[in-house]
Amino acid sequence: MKWHDALDYDPVVTRQLGALWGKSRQKAGGRTNLLLSHLLDTAAVAEQIWDNYLAPSTKRVLNTLSQGRGRLFFAWLCGIHDCGKATPAFQRVDPEGAEAVRRAGLSWLEPVVQKARWRHDKAGGTLLLRLLKEAGWQAEQIAWLWPLVAGHHGTVPS
Repeated sequence: MKWHDALDYDPVVTRQLGALWGKSRQKAGGRTNLLLSHLLDTAAVAEQIWDNYLAPSTKRVLNTLSQGRGRLFFAWLCGIHDCGKATPAFQRVDPEGAEAVRRAGLSWLEPVVQKARWRHDKAGGTLLLRLLKEAGWQAEQIAWLWPLVAGHHGTVPS
């Protein structure tokens, strides 16, 4: 079974993904923006950037890196930029959002999460680093990719 097949058959996973928030109601004009919606919106914008604005030289590099699938790779990379928002350290910071996440069946140990004051960008880079290793990516591929997510707010880690 592929990961996306689980979404078709597991209502618990679907409910939990649908509870993760990306922007709180206070920061999103009065309506909570779900994390999944934000990630998909970002990937769609990346496709528009690829189609209409990205320099041909950049497209060539990305196509070379991705075996001719540069547009898909670029959309994926942009789309996962906020994956660190799926962590307890981020989901706990808005009480209303945290409550929705808990109602969906996700939880965390508050004393542990309070100590780990991770920013979502750094958390996302760390998640990506681990997941790409588990997926069998080569070390040199991972080495240049994970800092893009970890540094998407301006401070790129070494």
